[in-house]
Amino acid sequence: MDSILIIDDGDAIKQYCDQFLSMSYEFIHVKNWAAANSEIIQKHPSLIILDKVFNIPKEDLLNPVKDKAKEGYSIAKEIKERYPEIPIIMISLYNPPETAEISIDFGIDDFIEWSALEQDRKILKVKIDRLLSKSGGTYISGMKNTFYELGFIGEGKQTMNLMESILEISKNDSNVLILGETGTGKDLIARIIHSISSRSGEPFAEINLSDLPENLVEDEIFGHEKGAFTDAKNEKISKLETAKNGTVLFNEIGDLTKHIQVKLLQLLEKKEFTRIGGVKIITVNCRFIFATNKDLKAMVDNGEFRRDLYYRIKSNPIFLKTLRERVEEIPSLIKFFIKEFNRETGQEKSILCDSIDFIKQKDFPGNIRQLKNLVRNIYDRSDGILTLRDVIKVFKEREQLDVNKQENKNIKDHEKDKILEALSKHDWYVEPACLELGISKATIYRRIKKYGIKDKIKGYSKR
Repeated sequence: MDSILIIDDGDAIKQYCDQFLSMSYEFIHVKNWAAANSEIIQKHPSLIILDKVFNIPKEDLLNPVKDKAKEGYSIAKEIKERYPEIPIIMISLYNPPETAEISIDFGIDDFIEWSALEQDRKILKVKIDRLLSKSGGTYISGMKNTFYELGFIGEGKQTMNLMESILEISKNDSNVLILGETGTGKDLIARIIHSISSRSGEPFAEINLSDLPENLVEDEIFGHEKGAFTDAKNEKISKLETAKNGTVLFNEIGDLTKHIQVKLLQLLEKKEFTRIGGVKIITVNCRFIFATNKDLKAMVDNGEFRRDLYYRIKSNPIFLKTLRERVEEIPSLIKFFIKEFNRETGQEKSILCDSIDFIKQKDFPGNIRQLKNLVRNIYDRSDGILTLRDVIKVFKEREQLDVNKQENKNIKDHEKDKILEALSKHDWYVEPACLELGISKATIYRRIKKYGIKDKIKGYSKR
């Protein structure tokens, strides 16, 4: 989504844009040149909407004669000298005959009289779209649009730097390590790297290591031959083979056992492997991307992760920020999700600015994934517009759900304490503990397995 910087000492232009154009663009509002220049450096806006007259203190005026009526022209001139690629639209209460000629002299790309905005709500969007298409998009704008189409949204300087890094990384074939908390979009970044790389025409395969039991991890990565073990009635093609010349994502690489770490290291070094129970050497020509929410460096220091493997996979590290470090980008993310849901459902829903502001103030420990799930919940339960009332209702229900979960946890914790206390009291014999608690042996044996305390139980019987 293109970001547009509004430079206006008042709130009228911002309010107009929020009311009629907020689903099409991301708006940033500042009230003088100093603040505008800072935002341009940080946010790289695609276009600027500029007021003509600025009723602000003289010390805040840019023009040397301190003329409030000409401040807009002075700001436009400064913008064009520093950032000539950014198009400018000036808005004024009235449009005297000489305005067009003066505007051209100062590098202003288009001019709109306020009365025209009131008469035609589409005119500003038409002019914005025309200028954005005419400029062909600056490098930054083009880059943002590319990532927007791929599902990665952001406006801040750190996000722009991340996008540039991803573009550079996609040009080489070295291993990539994506680090970030759960829900920050590690798998999305991996898919983007694949889709803009020279391997984009080949398959993308993901191996989610956290979802697999330990005994199936090796089988998922390397596959097996028929008869390799008791249940191996047919051969299994590995994910490495299905990827062919494409890309393989090892998601949650920090969950690998030492045994599989050794085999993975050999794969990276030799670019070849054998299926379980096989002797045929299979060569691979795919790119490897690794992702984790764990601190691999700390795991290396603690002996939990092989140092040689760590240095093999970290050729191109990417660090993803948490949502709490990207708070200013939450409005763009919310609007993107709503557009995505609109495409899925064929509806045309939108969201009010006060609803976005309310969501923006909340914490999201689950990061972007949690935010998206929340917006989906609100979207599904609203009519044409996601109002503040809709948002507050969903938040209240979620807060009550969290309370219920905590209460259930407290009950379970209390139950465990009571069972352990009874077993300890009766010297870890099951039968007297059951009599005291008033529960069956079957129940207490299930709890013993769950708590992992069977070694303490006297006369333990496997059930």
